[in-house]
Amino acid sequence: MISVAASTIALPPGNHDAHLSGLRAIGVDALEVAPSRRWDDTWRGLDSTQVESYRRAIETAGLQVC
Repeated sequence: MISVAASTIALPPGNHDAHLSGLRAIGVDALEVAPSRRWDDTWRGLDSTQVESYRRAIETAGLQVC
């Protein structure tokens, strides 16, 4: 089975929730996450709760994190 992955680098910076189901609809199976494309300050302002919430949103859209 062939899997297709995309990177969040291809998405606009910020909240990607509206794009996730569209990725799945065009055949993307997995998402590689570039944290700086999702969160403004990954050094001081990011916590594990935010990361877990994003992972759940990705999986809810039918994608895997790769």
